[in-house]
Amino acid sequence: MGNNGKRQSRRYQKNAVSLNDIINSALSRHGIARQVTAAMAVKKAQAILLSLIDDVLHDDMRVISFTDNILNIACRHPAAAHHCQRIEKDLIYSLHRELPSITVEKINYKINPHLLDSGSEIGV
Repeated sequence: MGNNGKRQSRRYQKNAVSLNDIINSALSRHGIARQVTAAMAVKKAQAILLSLIDDVLHDDMRVISFTDNILNIACRHPAAAHHCQRIEKDLIYSLHRELPSITVEKINYKINPHLLDSGSEIGV
């Protein structure tokens, strides 16, 4: 049969690669790892925020984005922003405990009731 029949010496060997390695490689290669991290930070920060505030305030504030280590929270009115400021340290601490790779240097508050309309899903 000659060399065509022999498949013993392969030029390339197949090695098992974990799905996690493939995903991490693709995220890094396409530059979207930062976007995925930001989305995770927004989702987790929103859940933590809701756990720290009274139920009556749940519709008055929402985490809308995380960029350049700054967490942005939309508030329906100044009183909601003031309440957020009072729990800011707990929010940052809890977020860092849940996502150790996240560093929140600052929280900005945007007082705008329209950002909290039911159809508005900014940053989520």
